[in-house]
Amino acid sequence: KISELQSFEIETADDAGIGPKAAHEWASIQVGGSTHLSYTLRDHKNYLRAKRQREMAYGQAGSMLRYFHEKIAENPSFQYALQMDQEEQIANIFWVDAKMLTDYAYFGDVVSFDTTFGTNRESRPFGVF
Repeated sequence: KISELQSFEIETADDAGIGPKAAHEWASIQVGGSTHLSYTLRDHKNYLRAKRQREMAYGQAGSMLRYFHEKIAENPSFQYALQMDQEEQIANIFWVDAKMLTDYAYFGDVVSFDTTFGTNRESRPFGVF
């Protein structure tokens, strides 16, 4: 029922933080009413649930790596590096994009840590800098 274009719009709205109800209402308006839309609000929610389940199948690390690969395809300046511990688990992750490189060129060597995120599911600290 959901076309490729519609799935793109659903995912874009979800990525932008727009809830399913508001996104579905907007899609309905675009086609002249919900009777002209090929999917229901329930279909919309089911699509998002299935998408999240597919993403969870990759696990946290797999989803992150897939995200990094998507970013590299979008922007060749994007780079990342992983450091593994003795148990072959990811211990450290570093990434940089074009804006970060530009900021570094203007401001130099500045590192800022934001540890408000706390820890992940494996109780490993997560700090954004």
